[in-house]
Amino acid sequence: MDIKEWTQTYINFNSLKYKNNQIEMDETSCIHTYVEKGEQKKVRYFFSNELENLINHIAMIDFDKIYFVCDNTKHNVDFLISKWDKFISNPRLIILFIDINTQSKWLIRPQLHNSIADKESLKEGIYSLYSSSKES
Repeated sequence: MDIKEWTQTYINFNSLKYKNNQIEMDETSCIHTYVEKGEQKKVRYFFSNELENLINHIAMIDFDKIYFVCDNTKHNVDFLISKWDKFISNPRLIILFIDINTQSKWLIRPQLHNSIADKESLKEGIYSLYSSSKES
């Protein structure tokens, strides 16, 4: 299974709770449209093994949520921390770190996380999330 297949499986599983699902997939992203509480929602998933390949999509605002799906590696976590100010610029962004081999995952909403964490412990907190995911 590759990251595209994993993302499609994740969307299919999560779409079971919604009505009028439509899923459009291409080589680098997926659009999931559905109805929740009578309202149409549109979510865009971008996937790549490397988080740095996704950062150009950060400014997307035409969707209710934007997911970046990438491998759960220290390199990707380091990149997140190094570009933190850019990642917090989109309140709709969710980053999903996955390990295809163990089927484990964790996610972070940079803008939300930034609003509740203090600057001094931010880096340590993110590394703690990463380390915890590797232990499970």
